[in-house]
Amino acid sequence: MATLEYAQPEQRGASRAINVIAVASLFYPLLLAGSLYAEWLWAWSLLSHKPVPSMDDPKFISGNGMHGIVGLLFLGAAPAIVVAVVFNTLHAILNRASRRDLVVRGALLAFLWAGLLMLLRADPGRVAEWWMD
Repeated sequence: MATLEYAQPEQRGASRAINVIAVASLFYPLLLAGSLYAEWLWAWSLLSHKPVPSMDDPKFISGNGMHGIVGLLFLGAAPAIVVAVVFNTLHAILNRASRRDLVVRGALLAFLWAGLLMLLRADPGRVAEWWMD
């Protein structure tokens, strides 16, 4: 079957993998924030009261197996933002992304990472303080 001249070319395997990594890396801040608050809610259910900073240390709460996972996500935050920028740039170059795609990806990258930083700074419920103390 002949390919139409105006049809989008099929993505090669490497290009498809780059796209998957690029999209997944955009949502890392949601994964980090969600896991932090999930651990806090889990600790609340285990303790039968809201976890208190400097009193209820998350690594010493019996039954809380999420602390190491959240710790790894925090450690991976700096590399994750680099991966997000690099792979979304590669995606844009390899797939000749439209202006709309560039704006959407750029806005998601900026707003989600800025939102994570604002959430951690505002720290509603003192969740980050509880986790980090």
